[in-house]
Amino acid sequence: MYESGFGKTCCLEGIDFSYAIFGQCNFSGVNLSQAVFKNATLGEVSFRNVDLSYVDLSGVERFNEVSFKNVIFYETIMPDGSIYTDSI
Repeated sequence: MYESGFGKTCCLEGIDFSYAIFGQCNFSGVNLSQAVFKNATLGEVSFRNVDLSYVDLSGVERFNEVSFKNVIFYETIMPDGSIYTDSI
C-alpha cells in the first residue's frame, strides 16, 4: 500500500498486516491496538497520535524510517522481539 492514509475515526484494532508493504502511509489518529505487523515493510510511515498497545512489530523492515509522535506503547513487541512500554 503506497501513499495512503486512514481517517482519524478509523479503527483497525486487531487487524493483521503481516508481510504487508507500506510506503508513505499515514496512520495518524488510528486505533491500532493489538494489530499485527509481523515481517511487514514500513517505509516512510507515520504513526502520530496512535495507540500501539499490544501491537506486534516483530521482524518489521525499514523501522528506522517510521515517524512516531504522541504514540502509546504498552507491551508492544518491537522489531527485535523485545517488549516495550513507554511510561506516559
